Amino acid sequence: MEKRVGSMVDPSAREAELITEFKAYLKNKGVVYSPKFDDRYLLRFLRARKLDLGKAYEMFNKFINWRHDFGTDNISVSTLPLSEFGHRYRMSDE
Repeated sequence: MEKRVGSMVDPSAREAELITEFKAYLKNKGVVYSPKFDDRYLLRFLRARKLDLGKAYEMFNKFINWRHDFGTDNISVSTLPLSEFGHRYRMSDE
């Protein structure tokens, strides 16, 4: 199997270096993020901002604030008002 450097599977050396810098940058800024946001997840923000650390941080911070403001980390099946979604989203095998 061919190694795809620069892909989500295997980031380039520069991208790997930036991921480490991004984690340190987030820590220094006091941004608390979930462990579910792994290296691949952070790489998406870096790539979306053409590897510009400052712009990636700004985007990530807005993302975290949005998740906090809308309570997305507290959503579960038991809290969803499924009746409002209509018949297409039933949770049974009917």
